[in-house]
Amino acid sequence: MQPTNPSPRTCGYFSLPHWLLFQLTLGGTLGFTAKIADSNERRTRFPEPTSANGPWGGVRRCRWSRVGPMHRFVVVSALIANACGSATDDRPPTLDYITETILAPTCASAECHSAFKRQVGDEFDTPAAARQSIVVNRLVKYPGDLADPARSFLITTLTVGEPSILSPGSGNVRMPYDTPMPDADIRLIEAWIVSGAPGAQCEPNAQNQGCSVTSVAGQNVYKVVECVDGNIGADVMTCPPGQVCDFYVANGQCK
Repeated sequence: MQPTNPSPRTCGYFSLPHWLLFQLTLGGTLGFTAKIADSNERRTRFPEPTSANGPWGGVRRCRWSRVGPMHRFVVVSALIANACGSATDDRPPTLDYITETILAPTCASAECHSAFKRQVGDEFDTPAAARQSIVVNRLVKYPGDLADPARSFLITTLTVGEPSILSPGSGNVRMPYDTPMPDADIRLIEAWIVSGAPGAQCEPNAQNQGCSVTSVAGQNVYKVVECVDGNIGADVMTCPPGQVCDFYVANGQCK
């Protein structure tokens, strides 16, 4: 038979009843377990408060709680970690890691940004494909987006969305299409951009040269640059006025 008011959520503070013993153990890792002591009943009612503030100093109290059998241990270390705040994200902000653990699993489905479909020209199956999509389609503009990654096309697509390319006029579309990307993953991508977007600054040709474009006084300046492993090196030449260095026109050349 259920109690008339089984509402443990009415607690406004964290009390330590007599039947609950918290053990803090220091070993290889910090563990936090709650040992539930002996009880012959499945339900135990807490004593009524002896004052307006309750016997443990709180304003409100839990009236009912379920008590497990003797010697049951409940591991709550993960809950404590969540309650105390998010841990530092120690995942590496690299193109390889981001592609293999975030972009490929969430964006490169067969009917979306895979090698098979290449929806809107983007592919995220591999780091090489991700680099080409990011550089060629200007998802992250190097170096323009480094100071404020939130304004890059890649991040705005993942957060607020961008106007639909496939259905113009239908409004913004946020990716992934089926479910939003976790904030922690977006922050990791932003950290990668802030660090210089290494591995996706340029797309190399067979001679390990690529293109660079910067804005000077409101005008685009195109350059042929050394490009090894997707990273911009020394300038090879600056394109004369009226010419561009562009992947679709002639990657690594002024045309």
